[in-house]
Amino acid sequence: MNAAINGYYGAVRRQFAQDGLSVTELGYASHATVPTHVCPGFFMSIDATFVEDWYADSYRLDAGDVSCHPDCEPYRLATSSNPSRGLAVDLSEAWRSARGVGARWNDAPINVSHSRVSWLMARLYVELGSRDNARPLVVESLALEICSEMAASRERADRFIPRWMRRLREFLNEHLCTSLTLTQLAQVAEVSPVAVVKAFRRLEGMTPGEFVRHARLVRARRALATTDWRISFIGVEAGFYDQSHFDRAFTAAVGTTPATYRQLIRGRKERRREHR
Repeated sequence: MNAAINGYYGAVRRQFAQDGLSVTELGYASHATVPTHVCPGFFMSIDATFVEDWYADSYRLDAGDVSCHPDCEPYRLATSSNPSRGLAVDLSEAWRSARGVGARWNDAPINVSHSRVSWLMARLYVELGSRDNARPLVVESLALEICSEMAASRERADRFIPRWMRRLREFLNEHLCTSLTLTQLAQVAEVSPVAVVKAFRRLEGMTPGEFVRHARLVRARRALATTDWRISFIGVEAGFYDQSHFDRAFTAAVGTTPATYRQLIRGRKERRREHR
């Protein structure tokens, strides 16, 4: 893969573009390597695994994961052994400036998979298939929400993260199906319950309970895209009480049900197979 076509190295499958804002679904061949380049914006893996190289660091992006590409920061992208799709959201400096959005994201977090940005990206992916006349308004509003969340993430990234907070994040991700109390979390972290709540609000922008709900949805969205498991099983495996609970939470976050989200992804996969 040596040259970009229409500004992209991947094959453009669907696109919304207006006034310097573009939302594009891209397809990549298996074992493809995109050469080092600069493309400010955001990238979400839709249905497979990508690896991004930034200088000496590498970041794995599984289905549903999102990376932020800061201004003037070169990176390289590689796909796995399967054909892959990604969602690119490009926000030109002129678009950001006209809407009062700060253009400097050089110190923003690179991997934003566990922030609200990942859910806004998922909603943009769903909206890409919409054909009503409200789509431009919805897409622009979601893009501005991403910008707002990035500004908040940048502020949180500058704050000191205590070692016990890192340990607590890992603990929560390993016990998503367990009903936990603040007292238990405080015992794991060896701090007071008040300190746990304050740290999550300061560093994550959410409560410990909201963090757990978000992590459950991240796990479920990845399973919807990459497995053939029944939706009811995915919900329970991710920590939801039942499918009704899972449906409500997922719809509130993404704007569509788990079944519809899977159909959007799997339907396009099946059509791609039929045309080979």
